Amino acid sequence: MTHYKIDWTSYPTDEALDQINVSVGATVPRQILRPVVAAICRAAGGLPVTDAVHDETTRTALTLRLVAEGVVRLISRSSATSPEGYVRESLAPGGPLAHELVPAQKININTATEEALQALPEIGAERARRIVQERQRAGFFTSLEALAGRVSGVGPGAVEAIRYRVVVDDPAAALSVRPSMPTPEVNLGWLVARMGGDTVGERLLSVLDMVASTCADSPHPSTTEYQPRTFDLGLPAVDINAQSVALLNDSHYYTALQELLQQATATIDVCMFHIAMPSANHPTRNLLDALVQAHGSGHAVRVLMDADKLGDPYLSTVINTPAKDYLQLSGVPVKFDQPDALLHSKFVVIDKTWTVIGSHNWSAGSYFQFDDLSVAIESSEFATQITTRFEALWAAAG
Repeated sequence: MTHYKIDWTSYPTDEALDQINVSVGATVPRQILRPVVAAICRAAGGLPVTDAVHDETTRTALTLRLVAEGVVRLISRSSATSPEGYVRESLAPGGPLAHELVPAQKININTATEEALQALPEIGAERARRIVQERQRAGFFTSLEALAGRVSGVGPGAVEAIRYRVVVDDPAAALSVRPSMPTPEVNLGWLVARMGGDTVGERLLSVLDMVASTCADSPHPSTTEYQPRTFDLGLPAVDINAQSVALLNDSHYYTALQELLQQATATIDVCMFHIAMPSANHPTRNLLDALVQAHGSGHAVRVLMDADKLGDPYLSTVINTPAKDYLQLSGVPVKFDQPDALLHSKFVVIDKTWTVIGSHNWSAGSYFQFDDLSVAIESSEFATQITTRFEALWAAAG
């Protein structure tokens, strides 16, 4: 099965963010709302891969579902405690009365905003930002010592400076009674009404921050089991009209694709995880020569391949470089994708009419040894959708 990487940082759609705002009557700018909503999706959504490319409708529905799940998880932690306490204030320097304890309202490290954290001694803007990001990434802090161990720049000195000004409490401290109508909108509104803040937007951001940290405390099991999480979103099926569809198993893919490439009259787009050509007489050479011939005939040919970063197990850069060099020498436009993204797609679009898509890489093992299966679809409607996907990947490759 082909798996596609999810970039959670850009996953929440504008529509999803707008719906979250509308549900509580807030107007938080999208660029401020998106990072914290993405943090919720990352922790609640499981391993960041999917077995199909998510369109905008799916992304909207899944974003709202994950936020709704996270809100329920926060509500389920509700308890009652008090943040009131004492802080140690400096008096005259030196002597037995150099400090005294005075009553104060402490802030909770697990819920405080960046602005509130910045006001603490020895913290400042940069450390405050790191605290919030770490909280959303890996969950709530259990102690000040844990804070120092997890956040760069917060050392023993900073811990002692803030020890009497903060508490490290469960984030649901103020949530002693749960809402009676557990719909997503009611749950979120109920939480927002119980948060501190001068505006609805500030209270919404506080809630979402707490939700992100709650989800990071106990991420979806797929995150630890390394299995993609599947969802039944109940989205309407999309019908695509096709003139013909053919299954291409094993070596049938190799021969059928050669014929289709040779019949091309205008355009060929190739998006492939691996294109292996370790020697001049390798079977892939015939496919590459078909691309070179099409390019020489004036056809618009583009080839996009995966490139991995140091330490990745795929060896994509090593495998794909000979084919990339061969095509470039012939003038065929060819790109590697960004190394931090896994380009696991395997499709070819010909004349914006034929699409060959499936599990085949361009390798001898895939043609003749592995049990791979692809499908050739004659449909300009389907080809248009896949071409849109290719254009996005091509542009992102730089």
